Amino acid sequence: MFAKKPAPAAPQPKPQALTASASAAGWPMLALTQDYGLMGHLAPVDTPLLGWLNIANQPTVLLTQCQMQALGGQSLAAEAAPEVVLPKSALVALMPRDEAGQRSARLQLPPQGHRAALTVGPFLIRANVRVPGDISLRNVYNTASGLMVAVTEAEIHCQVPGTKFPDLKAEVVLVNKTLVQFYHPL
Repeated sequence: MFAKKPAPAAPQPKPQALTASASAAGWPMLALTQDYGLMGHLAPVDTPLLGWLNIANQPTVLLTQCQMQALGGQSLAAEAAPEVVLPKSALVALMPRDEAGQRSARLQLPPQGHRAALTVGPFLIRANVRVPGDISLRNVYNTASGLMVAVTEAEIHCQVPGTKFPDLKAEVVLVNKTLVQFYHPL
């Protein structure tokens, strides 16, 4: 007559817990190289991301919890690795994928942007190229120091024939200007 009531079911984890653990791993970043797209996490840096990438005596970027996908049509399933070390010189672009990383990337953005199309490695990037002061787009190589240049409101298209790599959009992207093959105003 007086049977024990069943114990309440254990609460299910809330989706916020997944978000918290992802941010604890660092800033989600998409790194593009000539042949791969790598989604991983970058440990937060104390300086603005653009400035940090342009420090010459730090030649690599370390991404953790990486998923790697070849750009070519012959690519098999994506692979994973606990960490990947990327030489900055091999980066075509680095794209923050969360608000904290984007905020860090925007900290040193020059005020002026010029809409342009850039062919960088296997990618066509249509974006606002951020240049300091009232500098003309054609002089970006004469005035902007460092390896990386910031672009905003970017549309990125992989031009590798047969690729399964999706088109991307991003608010801010840091592009390796030494790998730009050519660019023109839009």
